[in-house]
Formats: sequence, C-alpha cells, structure tokens
Amino acid sequence: MATVVCIYEASIVLLDVVGYFSLKFLVPLTTNAAVHYHPTLRAGLISWVSCLLALAAAITLWQMRRSAAVFLGARFGMDLVLFVVGLFHPIHATTQPHSTQALSPSNIAHAFRIVGVIALALSGFIAWYAYKITAAKALSPPEGQSHT
Repeated sequence: MATVVCIYEASIVLLDVVGYFSLKFLVPLTTNAAVHYHPTLRAGLISWVSCLLALAAAITLWQMRRSAAVFLGARFGMDLVLFVVGLFHPIHATTQPHSTQALSPSNIAHAFRIVGVIALALSGFIAWYAYKITAAKALSPPEGQSHT
C-alpha cells in the first residue's frame, strides 16, 4: 500500500507540472476571453509548494521515514485551509436558478466542491496511513532485541 501511495504522490507532481505547462501554452491559442487562465501569484506558489511537499512525501515514504507523515500532514492541512476558504467564495451563476443547462457554471462549481471533498478525504486518509505505518516502524525494537 505504501508503494501505491508513493506512486500516487509522484503522479500528483507530474500531473501538476503537465497541467501548468499545458495551460500556459494552450491558453494563448484560445480566442474566447472567458477561457483565459491567469493564476494569481498566491495560487501559483501554493501549487508549487504542494508539489514539493508531494515529492518530498513520496521520497520519504518510499524510505519509510517519519518525516513522510509530516509532509503529508502539511499537505492535508494546506488543502483543508484552502478548501474551507474556497467554501466562502460565492458561486456566480450566469444562468437562471432553475436552468435546465447541465453544464451551467453553478453545476460545475458544485461538482468541483464535491471532488474537493473527495480529494480532501483521500489526502487525510493518506496522511493518517503514513503516520500509522511510520510510527509502527519507529516504535519497533531493532532485530535481536526484546521488550523487557
């Protein structure tokens, strides 16, 4: 299971980097002004810090070090704060309240919030799992010694 978590954390870094550069190169190709993506400096920094924490967590978890739980806990805390702050941003819907449009901005925003809850739960589970497996290793005595 720890190997799966390491691969997952490394894939987060890969997907984030690919997503960043694809948005950077694909946005100028669009002509619709509403599609342009302009990340704020804060959002860009948070994304890169999250990538660095994910990479550090993947490496340290692969080595079964206690610091993996710290890195994953920091990522979970950062994700939790960002999710709670995001809840207070109003959802701006440009359609009527009872619109039959399936892909209205309001429906998309609610879908992102649901995905955010799932991602937050997964992040919390992974941080808890890393804490659990690294604590068991840290508390076990070296081979050949017994608890007396």
